[in-house]
Amino acid sequence: MKKSMKFKLTLLLLIAFIPGCYGIHHKFERIEHQYTLIPRTMHGLPAEVGNSRVVIFNNSNGLLYGPDLTDKIDIFIDNKPLGSIRMHEYIMFDLMLGTHNLDMTHYDLFKFSNSYNLEINDNKMYIEVYNGFISTKFKLVHELPDHFHEKYRNPYESLLQDHSEANRGINY
Repeated sequence: MKKSMKFKLTLLLLIAFIPGCYGIHHKFERIEHQYTLIPRTMHGLPAEVGNSRVVIFNNSNGLLYGPDLTDKIDIFIDNKPLGSIRMHEYIMFDLMLGTHNLDMTHYDLFKFSNSYNLEINDNKMYIEVYNGFISTKFKLVHELPDHFHEKYRNPYESLLQDHSEANRGINY
């Protein structure tokens, strides 16, 4: 009876571990971005006329997606890569007012990709993205979470810090 119980426990642990192994290389690599990213120091400045200053931040559940590195979300806007953000990371950029296509992907047991229409209609917009059980989702929020810059970081900030604040953003 003990051998049977050991086998069942081992099988259960393997089943729990295997989902986190899917696409292991996707969990570490960030996608290249083709948008001009805005450094943190320019957060309070307005976007140029006809554009919106957009902040997208990953607020995935840390208990469900953090331990096995399935928290990373790859983001594309209008079929162009914007970047990859993990839990408690954000990307800030300017985007032309109007309707855009938002595609997001995360990897867990399977690859979950979702496509949405995104209406950019304000001079600043905050978009919370997060992993669902079988999808990658977003919601528009009216303000950033409390203590945002203490809790969230821009994974591309070190690239942006090398340039002066006079720049409106850097395209890497």
